[in-house]
Amino acid sequence: FPVTINLDKDQASLTVLDHLPPLKEIEREMIIQNLEKHQGNQRRAAEDLKMPKSTLNDKLRHYAINPKLFKKRGKI
Repeated sequence: FPVTINLDKDQASLTVLDHLPPLKEIEREMIIQNLEKHQGNQRRAAEDLKMPKSTLNDKLRHYAINPKLFKKRGKI
């Protein structure tokens, strides 16, 4: 159902977008989720994210994400 909110001039700049996380946080979380899903396999994560592996590598450096931390370890 539609909601009507009356705002004065000073409040008008507040939008729904003000309550969303920044795009960089969303991107970082998507990269982490895909590395978890693919157990640190960067090629598969890049394919799922629809980006070249070189772009994923750039983003891993930018966000200081170590893909080795997502590799599944064998039983001891």
